[in-house]
Amino acid sequence: ARATAAAGGAVALVIDGTALTHVVERGAPGELVVHPAGAVLLEIAELASSLVVCRSAPLQKALVVELVRRFNPAAISLAVGDGANDVAMIRAASVGVGVAGQEGTQAVQAADFAVQRFRDLDRLLLWHGWLAYMRLSQAVTYFFFKNMAFTFPQWCFGFVCAWSGQTVYNDYYITLYNITFTLLPVFFFAIMEQPAPEHRVQRFPEVYRSAQANRHFTPAVILYWFVLGLAYAVLFFAVPFYAGSTVSVRDPAGLWTLSVSSFSVVVLAATVQIFLITTHWSLPVAVAYGLSIVLYFAGVLIYNEITSPIQGVVEEVFGSPGFWAILVWCIGVVVMVHFGVYAAQEQLFPEWQEPAVLLARMSESEFEHEADRTDVDGVAG
Repeated sequence: ARATAAAGGAVALVIDGTALTHVVERGAPGELVVHPAGAVLLEIAELASSLVVCRSAPLQKALVVELVRRFNPAAISLAVGDGANDVAMIRAASVGVGVAGQEGTQAVQAADFAVQRFRDLDRLLLWHGWLAYMRLSQAVTYFFFKNMAFTFPQWCFGFVCAWSGQTVYNDYYITLYNITFTLLPVFFFAIMEQPAPEHRVQRFPEVYRSAQANRHFTPAVILYWFVLGLAYAVLFFAVPFYAGSTVSVRDPAGLWTLSVSSFSVVVLAATVQIFLITTHWSLPVAVAYGLSIVLYFAGVLIYNEITSPIQGVVEEVFGSPGFWAILVWCIGVVVMVHFGVYAAQEQLFPEWQEPAVLLARMSESEFEHEADRTDVDGVAG
């Protein structure tokens, strides 16, 4: 098998239920008994293009899945079945897919996902699976970023207030930051972002490999967004503080002036950041993003009229040309950093580019030409 695989040949492995009893079996309740042949089977299976287990009992199907997960805990297993005899296998896998057919609905009821026909599997995996991964990974990393940019300025304020315990942001702002002021953009991004059209992604299944390799939720990616949020947090606190250095934070009015200025920069810059990473714009997305900004200004202006420590401060800050200059400058930095990183990646590390982004940037004629060239190469190969 090794020689055949090394020579570029295809290897297939077929094993029946009787032979499988010499590989793995169920011992005590919940115990998996693996015989020495189990490691040999998996070693050969890794070299094979396909592995067929035939004439096996329902329990043995589940045992094969458990065997793979035992020897490779990091593996994500997928089990697909259409009948009651597949239920144990579906439950043993990381993800189970049931096919609704003539053999009843037991498999569907035990599965995580259900499809009508086996041919729907490619769309489930290559489109919906990939899209869910892209949306979730980017939304979560952005969530890390925006909360880092929001919380770290309060730590920076500790150096100014001698660690007195005074918060730089009003309690009302702290409460509504995630549940109102920045909620709509990340919510709509997570459910409507689409890096590339479906027909293009399905025409090039290679795009799915980025999800298989978990390229968008690696420690390096998380660290990048964490450090970016940290750097912006220092910027969003330091610029309003030092630009308004004539205001003393020992004076309550000066404290809340700094608070409103810094918080406004954080909210609006975080919103602009998600504008920049959004690739699929539609009317609901545009309305949600715009409404988020409207909700912020409406919220702080309404709270400004209520008896509170910051009453009247918002009008003073928003009426100051200096505040708008600070806001525009900080947002300009966010925009320049985003496009600077994107350009550097494109020029210096083109292999890191997401294939779906390249597909989305193609015109329809370029896409058809590339698809036809790929088809010809595939036939020739």
